Amino acid sequence: MTVGLKECQVVVSDVYLKLGETYRLKVVYDEENCMDERLKPPEPLCETLLRVNSQDAKWVKGSTVKFDGRTWRPLQTDEAGRALFSIVKGDTVEGSISAPGFETTKFSVGCSEPQTQEKTLTLRKK
Repeated sequence: MTVGLKECQVVVSDVYLKLGETYRLKVVYDEENCMDERLKPPEPLCETLLRVNSQDAKWVKGSTVKFDGRTWRPLQTDEAGRALFSIVKGDTVEGSISAPGFETTKFSVGCSEPQTQEKTLTLRKK
C-alpha cells in the first residue's frame, strides 16, 4: 500500500486486506524532511503609497495607476487619491497615472531599504 503525496510517498508492506472491509492504518511521517524545496523566506519589501492630487491640492479619486514592464494589474485611486503596492528591496517601479480631464503623469519609485513610503504626485489639468 502506498500513502502520502507524490513528492513523499511511504510504502507500507504486509497489510492484510479483505474485500469489502475497511481497514484504517495511521501513518505518521515528518513532512519537513519530505519537502524537496523549502519555502523561501519572504523578500524584504517597501510598502508604497501613491497619493494623487490636482494642482488645486484636491485628491483625485479614480485615477488609473499603470505599471511599466510588469504584469501587475492597473490600480485605481480611492476617494483620498491613494493607491497602495509593494516593491522588493533593490527594485524600482515605473509607470504612469491618468485621470479624465488631466494629463498623464509618469512616476518612478524605488526601494533601497524596507520601509513604508509615500509619494505624492500632482496631475495637471488638460
